Amino acid sequence: VMSDNPIRRPVESGSCWAFATYGSMESYLYSEMPDFSENNLKNKHGFDLDPNTDGGNSLMAIAYLARWGGPVSEAEDPYNPASTTSPTFQPQKHVQEAIFLDGTLTSIKNSLYQNGALAAGFYWNEANYKAATYSYYTSAASTPNHGITIVGWDDNYAATNFKTTAPGNGAFIVKNSWSDTWGESGYFYISYYDVTLESFVAFHNAETTDNYDNNCSYDPLGLSGFLGVESNSLMAANVFKSVASESLEAVSFYTPVPGSAYTVLIYTDPASAPNSGSLKATKSGTMTDAGYHTLKLDLPVSLNAGQKYSVVLTLTTPGYDYPIAMEYPIADYSSLAVANPGESFLS
Repeated sequence: VMSDNPIRRPVESGSCWAFATYGSMESYLYSEMPDFSENNLKNKHGFDLDPNTDGGNSLMAIAYLARWGGPVSEAEDPYNPASTTSPTFQPQKHVQEAIFLDGTLTSIKNSLYQNGALAAGFYWNEANYKAATYSYYTSAASTPNHGITIVGWDDNYAATNFKTTAPGNGAFIVKNSWSDTWGESGYFYISYYDVTLESFVAFHNAETTDNYDNNCSYDPLGLSGFLGVESNSLMAANVFKSVASESLEAVSFYTPVPGSAYTVLIYTDPASAPNSGSLKATKSGTMTDAGYHTLKLDLPVSLNAGQKYSVVLTLTTPGYDYPIAMEYPIADYSSLAVANPGESFLS
């Protein structure tokens, strides 16, 4: 399943990651035929990277979407590869989830079949591209430098179609962002065996914006890395203050690996520690997939205007000793990240 939206060439702008993001999201929402603004995403991601020269990645896209920075419509903020600033608009959707795939052929096919296109990255080198068959393959490991949208697959695509014969047949069908005059009307094939293909992310579960009214967080730049203390189980918490008389209905968090077990506790009026005060809600379970998730509580928690409350999360991540997602400053990337006393806790 793919979007019918035109393939707009990013020219020298490093915005391929934005096209990959919305290629996936628009595919998931295909019946609605949305057209989201890559321009707004590349210009308002909030990181240190220059919108038109430094590129980006799926984690930056998730941060922008999770804080309800977008998506905004293409009509509101049309693509301009030379622009570096954009206005602020109301989001067209509230993104609830982004799934990190493990990169196995089975998981990629299943996700394509069930949810539509995927964002991914790979290392582009013109020398590895065969224009006659619109095909790409390399066996030389290298860091990805280009974002693409995987829209399908062909198990029978011949290994001999590539410039260098691949170890076996099979290729993903890819929507590129270099205009419909490039490749096969803007598409090409990349071998299952390309060793640089990675970072598969499904941007799905976007809902209408009437699902929630407020979005409280301390991490507008999302996931900088995962924290651990030599254990695959860790507790973390945020303490918030209600902005109005409202009800807490859901919480969001990242899981680094599939099968992560969670317990969420909600307290009102915490005092000396986040897990003090009155316990108002609890929910436990296991997240099948790695990624960013929104968990709906079984019953809303009523809050008064200005009332303090805490969200306490315990995560157990099988085989991985860094359970908790953190936002923190990284030079030349997320240097604007801040943390204040009394907001976030770890145990």
